[in-house]
Amino acid sequence: MPQGVGYRELLRSNQNYRRLWLGEVVSFLGDWFGTIAQYTIVQRVTQSRQAIAAVLVAKMLPVFLVTPIAGPLVDRYDRRKLLLISDFVRMACLFLMVVASRLNNPYLLVGFLVIQMSFSGLFYPTKNSILPQITNGKELASANALSGGTWSVMLALGAAIGGTMTELLGVDLSLAFDGLTYLLSAAFLWGLPALPPQREEGEQPTSFREGLRYLAKRRYLIFVLSLKMMMSMVSGGMVLLIPIFGNGVFSRTRGPLYIGLLYSARGLGALVGSMGVRQVAGDAQRTMRRLVIVGYLSMTVAYGAATYASNVWLMAACFFTGAIGSGMIWVFSSLLAQLNTDPGFRGRLFSLEFGMMTLGFSITSWLASLSIDKLGWSEFRIPAVSATIALVAATVWAFALIYWRKQPPNEEPDSPEKKHPNKT
Repeated sequence: MPQGVGYRELLRSNQNYRRLWLGEVVSFLGDWFGTIAQYTIVQRVTQSRQAIAAVLVAKMLPVFLVTPIAGPLVDRYDRRKLLLISDFVRMACLFLMVVASRLNNPYLLVGFLVIQMSFSGLFYPTKNSILPQITNGKELASANALSGGTWSVMLALGAAIGGTMTELLGVDLSLAFDGLTYLLSAAFLWGLPALPPQREEGEQPTSFREGLRYLAKRRYLIFVLSLKMMMSMVSGGMVLLIPIFGNGVFSRTRGPLYIGLLYSARGLGALVGSMGVRQVAGDAQRTMRRLVIVGYLSMTVAYGAATYASNVWLMAACFFTGAIGSGMIWVFSSLLAQLNTDPGFRGRLFSLEFGMMTLGFSITSWLASLSIDKLGWSEFRIPAVSATIALVAATVWAFALIYWRKQPPNEEPDSPEKKHPNKT
């Protein structure tokens, strides 16, 4: 793979990516205002761990459920229009959540959250599919890392500012602000050119089933697309614990401000993992595959240590370290998938990847809540389980790499866009 361009050069020279990136900046920032407000509304009504998990499941499971619909849409229709539709619908959902908050109705809130996240399940595979479409071979790695780093920075800033604003101004203004960020995101995306799907000449079927058939013949790609799902099974229980540790476990440090602190620590760690590590390690596929193991081991150590954290500051350090690992896995798995997937199948396969990841989050967070509420587990037992899952994931991927050392996967040396040159 050719040496990537710098982040500043990418933003300066590629206008289409700059528009996409600016849309991400504002919508990611608003997302964390909304997330903290949503948890605060639910905790205002009940302290049940399952109620908190219900919000997390509502933010994740719909993405999985719309996978068979979203994937074919991305491979069939203009991707610019899909991005804009997603932003407008999500904006409307956030304003309707303000109504749910005024009615003090968490069920109505969760209902609008389900709709919002269903359209997020369309937005994210669309975005991942157009990245190789609006960048060239030298820009793709930097674009992925910058997008991952942007999520991390906005998590850190948005959670910190959102926690403070929710504490001072209330949940309604935080939700309304989140809705306005989707409108601003759509304004940036409006300037993108038409982005029809890229398909091989003569390709006909765009069904989800055909995508599964394509994937079934490529074992290496199956493992690559499973990396985020394994990461989510590590992180699901830990993400559930953020509002719990920030607003319930440590008595002297509780409330939206400390929920924001823990989210911020996670965001800063993900920034180091997504942009910092890649900047040092480079863009060689062999290196990225090996660093995925390091990412899982970082999560193993961090969450094992979280079992013994005695205050919110030590817990924040554990979230920071664990997120370094998840940031590495996120960026490297995205780039490996983009480099080894035919352009005509990206929408379906990236939708499947994102859907399986959110399913993993939903299952593990719900099981963690049941373990605490029904089985009487201590909150500190969940990090130990998460660390064990991370160690198993690292082992599975390590054995997979040993297998492919003997039988190298079929991978492009540069980028699949060699057959589909950048036309935008």
